[in-house]
Amino acid sequence: MGKSVYSLVLMDEVVEKIDEEAYQMGTSRSNLINQILADYVSYTTPQKQVEGIFSSLENMFKEMNTFQVLANPSPYFMNITSSLRYKYRPTIKYGVELYDNSKYSFGELKVTLRTTNQSLIRDMNQFLKFYAQLEEKYIRGILEENLCYKIEEKKYTRQFVLPKERGVDKVDLGVLIGEYIKVFDSVLKVFLSELPYTQDACQDAEKEYITLMQKVHAII
Repeated sequence: MGKSVYSLVLMDEVVEKIDEEAYQMGTSRSNLINQILADYVSYTTPQKQVEGIFSSLENMFKEMNTFQVLANPSPYFMNITSSLRYKYRPTIKYGVELYDNSKYSFGELKVTLRTTNQSLIRDMNQFLKFYAQLEEKYIRGILEENLCYKIEEKKYTRQFVLPKERGVDKVDLGVLIGEYIKVFDSVLKVFLSELPYTQDACQDAEKEYITLMQKVHAII
Protein backbone atom coordinates (compact mmCIF):
# COMPACT_ATOMS: atom_id res chain seq x y z
CA MET A 1 0.00 0.00 0.00
CA GLY A 2 1.83 3.06 -1.27
CA LYS A 3 2.16 6.54 0.11
CA SER A 4 2.94 9.76 -1.77
CA VAL A 5 3.68 13.37 -0.92
CA TYR A 6 0.87 15.83 -1.61
CA SER A 7 0.75 19.61 -1.26
CA LEU A 8 -2.21 20.96 0.71
CA VAL A 9 -3.07 24.52 1.58
CA LEU A 10 -4.37 24.58 5.15
CA MET A 11 -5.14 27.28 7.68
CA ASP A 12 -2.37 27.77 10.24
CA GLU A 13 -4.91 27.52 13.07
CA VAL A 14 -6.16 24.16 11.75
CA VAL A 15 -2.62 22.79 11.51
CA GLU A 16 -1.93 23.97 15.06
CA LYS A 17 -4.96 22.05 16.35
CA ILE A 18 -3.95 18.99 14.31
CA ASP A 19 -0.45 19.09 15.78
CA GLU A 20 -1.84 19.34 19.33
CA GLU A 21 -4.13 16.35 18.74
CA ALA A 22 -1.37 14.34 17.06
CA TYR A 23 0.92 14.95 20.04
CA GLN A 24 -1.74 13.76 22.46
CA MET A 25 -2.26 10.62 20.39
CA GLY A 26 1.45 9.91 20.01
CA THR A 27 1.35 10.07 16.23
CA SER A 28 2.49 12.39 13.46
CA ARG A 29 0.64 15.18 11.70
CA SER A 30 0.62 13.22 8.44
CA ASN A 31 -0.77 10.06 10.06
CA LEU A 32 -3.54 11.97 11.81
CA ILE A 33 -4.60 13.86 8.69
CA ASN A 34 -4.49 10.61 6.72
CA GLN A 35 -6.77 8.94 9.27
CA ILE A 36 -9.18 11.87 9.38
CA LEU A 37 -9.54 11.82 5.60
CA ALA A 38 -9.88 8.01 5.57
CA ASP A 39 -12.70 8.22 8.13
CA TYR A 40 -14.42 10.90 6.09
CA VAL A 41 -14.48 8.73 2.95
CA SER A 42 -15.26 5.55 4.94
CA TYR A 43 -11.93 3.88 4.14
CA THR A 44 -10.39 1.49 6.68
CA THR A 45 -6.65 2.08 6.89
CA PRO A 46 -4.19 -0.69 7.84
CA GLN A 47 -3.68 1.01 11.21
CA LYS A 48 -7.43 0.88 11.90
CA GLN A 49 -7.48 -2.78 10.92
CA VAL A 50 -4.68 -3.46 13.40
CA GLU A 51 -6.52 -1.54 16.13
CA GLY A 52 -9.61 -3.64 15.49
CA ILE A 53 -7.67 -6.91 15.69
CA PHE A 54 -5.98 -5.94 18.95
CA SER A 55 -9.26 -4.71 20.42
CA SER A 56 -10.87 -8.07 19.67
CA LEU A 57 -7.84 -9.92 21.07
CA GLU A 58 -7.86 -7.87 24.26
CA ASN A 59 -11.59 -8.44 24.78
CA MET A 60 -11.05 -12.18 24.44
CA PHE A 61 -8.44 -12.32 27.20
CA LYS A 62 -9.38 -9.55 29.61
CA GLU A 63 -11.98 -11.68 31.41
CA MET A 64 -9.75 -14.77 31.63
CA ASN A 65 -7.82 -14.77 34.90
CA THR A 66 -5.17 -17.09 33.45
CA PHE A 67 -3.97 -14.39 31.01
CA GLN A 68 -2.90 -10.79 31.41
CA VAL A 69 -2.86 -8.25 28.57
CA LEU A 70 0.00 -5.78 28.96
CA ALA A 71 0.17 -2.21 27.70
CA ASN A 72 0.97 -2.13 24.00
CA PRO A 73 4.62 -1.14 23.38
CA SER A 74 3.65 0.04 19.88
CA PRO A 75 0.51 0.30 17.70
CA TYR A 76 1.50 -2.91 15.91
CA PHE A 77 2.55 -5.02 18.91
CA MET A 78 0.74 -6.57 21.89
CA ASN A 79 2.05 -8.63 24.79
CA ILE A 80 -0.03 -11.21 26.66
CA THR A 81 1.32 -13.22 29.59
CA SER A 82 0.30 -16.44 31.30
CA SER A 83 1.61 -18.12 34.45
CA LEU A 84 2.83 -21.72 34.49
CA ARG A 85 2.28 -24.12 37.38
CA TYR A 86 5.87 -25.25 37.65
CA LYS A 87 7.28 -25.35 41.20
CA TYR A 88 7.10 -21.55 41.27
CA ARG A 89 5.13 -19.21 38.96
CA PRO A 90 7.26 -18.56 35.88
CA THR A 91 5.72 -16.47 33.12
CA ILE A 92 5.21 -17.30 29.47
CA LYS A 93 4.88 -14.28 27.19
CA TYR A 94 2.96 -14.19 23.92
CA GLY A 95 4.06 -11.28 21.78
CA VAL A 96 1.80 -10.57 18.79
CA GLU A 97 3.19 -8.39 16.01
CA LEU A 98 0.99 -7.38 13.07
CA TYR A 99 2.06 -6.23 9.61
CA ASP A 100 0.30 -3.86 7.24
CA ASN A 101 2.24 -4.42 4.01
CA SER A 102 3.22 -8.08 3.76
CA LYS A 103 1.97 -10.24 0.90
CA TYR A 104 2.56 -13.56 2.65
CA SER A 105 1.84 -13.07 6.35
CA PHE A 106 -0.33 -10.67 8.33
CA GLY A 107 1.70 -11.07 11.53
CA GLU A 108 3.60 -13.34 13.85
CA LEU A 109 3.58 -14.73 17.36
CA LYS A 110 6.70 -14.77 19.53
CA VAL A 111 6.41 -17.12 22.50
CA THR A 112 9.13 -16.56 25.11
CA LEU A 113 9.71 -18.06 28.55
CA ARG A 114 10.96 -15.77 31.29
CA THR A 115 13.03 -17.95 33.60
CA THR A 116 16.59 -18.87 34.51
CA ASN A 117 15.62 -22.28 35.90
CA GLN A 118 17.66 -24.77 33.86
CA SER A 119 15.23 -27.63 34.45
CA LEU A 120 12.32 -25.59 33.12
CA ILE A 121 14.40 -24.34 30.19
CA ARG A 122 15.20 -27.94 29.26
CA ASP A 123 11.53 -28.94 29.50
CA MET A 124 10.45 -25.92 27.48
CA ASN A 125 12.93 -26.62 24.71
CA GLN A 126 11.70 -30.21 24.60
CA PHE A 127 8.12 -29.01 24.34
CA LEU A 128 8.86 -26.56 21.52
CA LYS A 129 10.31 -29.33 19.38
CA PHE A 130 7.31 -31.52 20.16
CA TYR A 131 4.86 -28.72 19.36
CA ALA A 132 6.53 -28.13 16.01
CA GLN A 133 6.08 -31.83 15.26
CA LEU A 134 2.35 -31.48 16.01
CA GLU A 135 2.04 -28.59 13.59
CA GLU A 136 3.93 -30.51 10.93
CA LYS A 137 1.68 -33.51 11.45
CA TYR A 138 -1.71 -31.81 11.60
CA ILE A 139 -1.60 -28.50 9.72
CA ARG A 140 1.29 -28.69 7.26
CA GLY A 141 -1.15 -30.16 4.75
CA ILE A 142 -3.43 -27.14 5.19
CA LEU A 143 -0.94 -24.28 5.22
CA GLU A 144 1.64 -26.06 3.02
CA GLU A 145 4.65 -23.78 2.42
CA ASN A 146 2.99 -21.03 4.48
CA LEU A 147 3.59 -22.92 7.73
CA CYS A 148 6.64 -20.99 8.93
CA TYR A 149 8.11 -21.23 12.42
CA LYS A 150 11.45 -20.93 14.17
CA ILE A 151 12.66 -22.64 17.34
CA GLU A 152 15.27 -21.06 19.61
CA GLU A 153 16.11 -21.62 23.24
CA LYS A 154 13.00 -20.71 25.28
CA LYS A 155 11.46 -19.12 22.19
CA TYR A 156 9.02 -20.11 19.45
CA THR A 157 8.23 -17.79 16.55
CA ARG A 158 5.29 -18.56 14.28
CA GLN A 159 4.06 -16.67 11.22
CA PHE A 160 0.32 -16.08 10.77
CA VAL A 161 -1.27 -16.31 7.33
CA LEU A 162 -4.79 -15.51 6.19
CA PRO A 163 -7.05 -18.58 6.46
CA LYS A 164 -7.64 -20.64 3.34
CA GLU A 165 -10.88 -22.25 4.43
CA ARG A 166 -14.06 -21.16 2.69
CA GLY A 167 -16.66 -19.29 4.65
CA VAL A 168 -14.26 -17.74 7.16
CA ASP A 169 -13.59 -14.48 5.32
CA LYS A 170 -15.49 -12.50 7.93
CA VAL A 171 -14.02 -14.21 10.98
CA ASP A 172 -12.20 -11.66 13.13
CA LEU A 173 -8.44 -12.18 12.88
CA GLY A 174 -8.18 -11.20 16.55
CA VAL A 175 -10.37 -14.18 17.43
CA LEU A 176 -8.20 -16.52 15.34
CA ILE A 177 -5.01 -15.26 16.96
CA GLY A 178 -6.57 -15.62 20.40
CA GLU A 179 -7.66 -19.16 19.65
CA TYR A 180 -4.15 -20.08 18.55
CA ILE A 181 -2.60 -18.63 21.72
CA LYS A 182 -5.07 -20.53 23.89
CA VAL A 183 -4.26 -23.77 22.07
CA PHE A 184 -0.53 -23.29 22.54
CA ASP A 185 -0.91 -22.30 26.19
CA SER A 186 -3.18 -25.21 27.06
CA VAL A 187 -1.08 -27.82 25.27
CA LEU A 188 2.07 -26.50 26.96
CA LYS A 189 0.50 -26.74 30.41
CA VAL A 190 -0.76 -30.28 29.80
CA PHE A 191 2.71 -31.30 28.63
CA LEU A 192 4.48 -29.83 31.67
CA SER A 193 1.94 -31.30 34.09
CA GLU A 194 2.82 -34.86 33.00
CA LEU A 195 6.59 -34.54 33.29
CA PRO A 196 8.91 -36.29 34.04
CA TYR A 197 6.87 -38.97 32.26
CA THR A 198 7.70 -37.85 28.74
CA GLN A 199 5.63 -40.45 26.90
CA ASP A 200 2.51 -39.59 28.89
CA ALA A 201 3.23 -35.89 28.43
CA CYS A 202 3.41 -36.25 24.65
CA GLN A 203 0.30 -38.42 24.42
CA ASP A 204 -1.88 -36.18 26.59
CA ALA A 205 -0.58 -32.99 24.98
CA GLU A 206 -1.31 -34.35 21.51
CA LYS A 207 -4.86 -35.25 22.54
CA GLU A 208 -5.32 -31.74 23.89
CA TYR A 209 -3.99 -30.26 20.67
CA ILE A 210 -6.34 -32.32 18.51
CA THR A 211 -9.36 -31.49 20.67
CA LEU A 212 -8.72 -27.76 20.71
CA MET A 213 -7.76 -27.44 17.05
CA GLN A 214 -11.07 -29.03 16.08
CA LYS A 215 -12.82 -26.10 17.77
CA VAL A 216 -10.95 -23.19 16.16
CA HIS A 217 -12.70 -21.20 13.43
CA ALA A 218 -9.80 -21.49 11.00
CA ILE A 219 -6.13 -22.42 10.70
CA ILE A 220 -3.78 -19.46 10.46
